[in-house]
Amino acid sequence: MSREFWTILNEVYPRYLQLPAEWTDQEQQHYLAQEAERLSRMVAELADQLADQSVTQWTRSHGHHPDYLTKVGLINSARIAAREQILTSELYEQIPPGVDETDEDRDAIREEPAPVHDEIPWDRRWTDPDWRSEPSEATETLIEQIWPEPRFSMLFRIKAGYLLASREEDGLAIPTTSDSTLAQELAAMIYHDLRSDGLPER
Repeated sequence: MSREFWTILNEVYPRYLQLPAEWTDQEQQHYLAQEAERLSRMVAELADQLADQSVTQWTRSHGHHPDYLTKVGLINSARIAAREQILTSELYEQIPPGVDETDEDRDAIREEPAPVHDEIPWDRRWTDPDWRSEPSEATETLIEQIWPEPRFSMLFRIKAGYLLASREEDGLAIPTTSDSTLAQELAAMIYHDLRSDGLPER
């Protein structure tokens, strides 16, 4: 379940949108969990489309493919745009007219929850935009050596950056060679996360 969308849904329900009165608490929580997963998948799919469009447009404008950091920026911008678009169409526009909602309320719903970084383990931080950290240049260089293109996709390498950055923050070992057991174990985690987001593995 996506913590990000779960938190947003719990801000909207039942304050602005109502669930069936006959539902038990368990049924309500089950519905919200399913909705969080649905929104997460929709954002991932739209973000992938927008990112492809952005990279294509950038390449046409500049006459060459963007470098790693530029492409990361384009992908992150695409996710932000997709998130706002999906939340607006699938959630915010469903709030009935006349509901007493102030500007502060709208801002509070749209804001991502403040991270509690030190309380979150690395294997949860790296997959969440609220908690993950950007990799250092040294880490990005290491990723190029361990998981090189074209064998590993750009999206794989971006996620690898977040994963290694989270492990480094906790003082955990990171792989130094592509054939190490640790590199293979972490690659399996990244592939799993790509599938969970509805993104291609390659």
